[in-house]
Amino acid sequence: MSKWGIGSDPSEMCMLDRFVQRLTIDNEARSFEIETADGAVHRYPTAFAAEPEGLGLPPDFRLVSYEPADRSLTLTPADGEPLVIELFDGGSQTDRRANRPAVYLDQNKWVLLAQAIHTPERVPRRELPAALELIRVAEEQRVILLLSSGHLIETARVDRHRRRDLGPLMVRLSRGWLMSDPLLVRRAELVRMFRQRTGASLEPAAEVITLDLSRLYLEPTSSGPQGDPDLPEELRLLSEMMSMAAAVFALLIEDQVTHSEEGYTMARLWAESYRSLGVELGSNTRAREMSRDVTRAMFLSDLSHDLAEVVTASGMSARDFEIWLVDVSEDDIASLPYMGRMRDVLHLRLRNPSERWGANDLVDMMYLPCAAAYADFVVAENQARHHLLRAQHGRTDGAQVMSSVAELVERLEL
Repeated sequence: MSKWGIGSDPSEMCMLDRFVQRLTIDNEARSFEIETADGAVHRYPTAFAAEPEGLGLPPDFRLVSYEPADRSLTLTPADGEPLVIELFDGGSQTDRRANRPAVYLDQNKWVLLAQAIHTPERVPRRELPAALELIRVAEEQRVILLLSSGHLIETARVDRHRRRDLGPLMVRLSRGWLMSDPLLVRRAELVRMFRQRTGASLEPAAEVITLDLSRLYLEPTSSGPQGDPDLPEELRLLSEMMSMAAAVFALLIEDQVTHSEEGYTMARLWAESYRSLGVELGSNTRAREMSRDVTRAMFLSDLSHDLAEVVTASGMSARDFEIWLVDVSEDDIASLPYMGRMRDVLHLRLRNPSERWGANDLVDMMYLPCAAAYADFVVAENQARHHLLRAQHGRTDGAQVMSSVAELVERLEL
């Protein structure tokens, strides 16, 4: 424990409120400021002051301030209203949620919320009052609107004008709450399943609904420069967390449109492979009779890398894995909250030869079944809602799924 009252464990940050009232990274002054409980302000002119990247704070924000008492981070854009998010402290996310319902909105529903504020004439009459009500209860912190890396991907493709309406609203209403990367959730479900198969001990599962920004992507998020070596170690680590939060949320408000041609090409090839298989299932009688086996094989092929690593780590023998693939995999996958839903949605879509497959479907296929498994409510387009509800059949866990904000507000009963 240091003189500032914290250690390197994020869970100890809550002890800062005994000594510190506010911590601020000033991008313009290139400084780290500490306002103590007695009102004194201590400014550290940092070792990064002479370098263009400063403290690693993106230029989209001129100030980032952390208030330990309520564990909130205020991001002040260079040209906009301050945005407040809740900062991860290492504690139980279930406790932090405090029974607030977690809602996952498909990207087009986030767009609808932005339109309700900026261009209400474009919102369907039934949806407009519900959208404004949802915004109100989110601002009052009575409901949690989740972000995901999928939202960041889709928002990065939006033009500058529309993003100025959409991005800050997403940050403001989510307050930093997010759904973990589905690839992390997928691996966690597989690890748990094979450990149960082999009789290995089980570790507590990481919470899917979280403030932990390290779970936004499969790969760790870099926060830029690694803090100032002149700061006390604990404050240096905290400054890195503040910089990382600013870097993540800057992606939603920055002007630059981001489009990965390589990523789009991979998604397009993925979609084409599934479209071709769907056509084959529609035209080949024998394949259609065995469609459940065919779609399972396709589904498992997408998991091949994770399966290889997880099975090896579990200690399962090659022979037992072969038996699992043939005789057990269908039931085991069906038992998983996320993977079971994703597998069923995939089967339903492949069974329909007229189903349209596009590069943008990859985000929906990955994120919506995960949200249906772990959020409380999911609002998606009609077709996605139809598939998720059919995949929900026979399950008692998971989210209520709907296609309108009006229905969501009605079911929230706030």
